[in-house]
Amino acid sequence: MRQNQHRLKKVFAAGLALCLLVGAIVPAAAKAASNSTNLSGDVTQSYNAGSGVQAGMLVELSAKKSQTVVPLSSGEIKYMLGVVVPTANAPIVLAPATPSGQQVLVATSGRYSLLVTNQNGAIKTGDYLTISSLNGVGMKADANQSEVIGRADGSFDGSSNVLGSVKLKNQSGQAITVNIASLPIDISVTANPLFVVAPAFVPGFLNKAASDVANKTVSTIRIYLAMALLAVMAFIIGSILYGSLRGGMIALGRNPLSKQAITHGLMQVLATVLIIFAVGVFAVYLLLKL
Repeated sequence: MRQNQHRLKKVFAAGLALCLLVGAIVPAAAKAASNSTNLSGDVTQSYNAGSGVQAGMLVELSAKKSQTVVPLSSGEIKYMLGVVVPTANAPIVLAPATPSGQQVLVATSGRYSLLVTNQNGAIKTGDYLTISSLNGVGMKADANQSEVIGRADGSFDGSSNVLGSVKLKNQSGQAITVNIASLPIDISVTANPLFVVAPAFVPGFLNKAASDVANKTVSTIRIYLAMALLAVMAFIIGSILYGSLRGGMIALGRNPLSKQAITHGLMQVLATVLIIFAVGVFAVYLLLKL
């Protein structure tokens, strides 16, 4: 009887020890797997660096040298490769087979810092980012860019944490001064979900003017309806002014003493024309805006 009890105690002790061992191993294995998964998203590739490349810049592959990166220009967003990151922030690095000259690490995924400007307005957490007019430097994306580099993981209002300022020309050709900062972003080179294709068969200047008035992308039919409305308004105003001036000149020639009455009539016509013009412009604004 005592032998059976002794055996039962041994079995119980062995089972308890096994449970404790499993309880210690499984969490450790799960943690290791989790760390391995997190690191896999932070793989960076080493490239030869072209002139002007520095940490935090958006880059593209050089057209002349396939393993060399250069600062990304605003006109080549579709060739965007990734962000240059410091060596200390890159846990896994893929080196080129034949490195030469200065080397930089480029990340296409993960959380890293990006040089940004306030060219397209203040940046808030969660905003999509794209290339600005300054080569290699990002900005807030809107409906005009087809691709984005990722989403902001911080905010930049254009006045805090400024690293420097630079003068450049915006998309309208105007000279502006923008501020530069370093902002953490979640890198994901992908299509811009905000992108809206510009209306077809509409000249660029008309599309831009309509978009500026409405503060949004305007459909082709609305743009041409607005143009037609403006044309009708111009025809009506021109006809009224021509008829009134011609009639006034003829009346004045026949009866010079009626100058005061004719002038008073022309002032009334001018007031009517201004009212028609104001109503027409307001109608065009509503047509584009709504």
